[in-house]
Amino acid sequence: PFQLRTMPSNCLLVLCGVDTQDNRFEYVVWGYGRGLESWTIDAGKIYGDPGSQDTRDKLRDFLAETRYLHESGQDVAIMATAIDEQGHRTQAVRQFVSEHERRLNVFAVAGQSGREKAIKHGVTRVDVDWRGRARKQGLMRWYVGTNMAADLFHARLGVTEDTVCQYARAP
Repeated sequence: PFQLRTMPSNCLLVLCGVDTQDNRFEYVVWGYGRGLESWTIDAGKIYGDPGSQDTRDKLRDFLAETRYLHESGQDVAIMATAIDEQGHRTQAVRQFVSEHERRLNVFAVAGQSGREKAIKHGVTRVDVDWRGRARKQGLMRWYVGTNMAADLFHARLGVTEDTVCQYARAP
């Protein structure tokens, strides 16, 4: 047991995942230790249209300024952030990533389902010039094999097919 917004002693780094909805950003912050031990450190929502500069500025400020207290007494910043670029605000997310990828270590990600897709499934350039050619220093989109990731997480949580079916039948 540990208090949210704090890091237990075994926690070595903090990562953030951001989902883009039509009216908000939703984030989850995880802490990771050796052997992929992990903890949910924080979760929240930043309301507003992700297409608006004001909402993106709130996300930027959250990622840049938020610190989590480690059990050792140290304040720890978010080391890297993956933000889902799929949905109705793709261009706004790409703009956000291109503006902050170096300073805040932000990455654009897109889920790809499929039985044999690796969790880290690959990367492509998504910025193109006026001729339709990939820009040399353009934005990179990282693909995530969502089925394999879900299988891994379920296995780590001890979730079985019977467990899922049991919840599906619950009233």
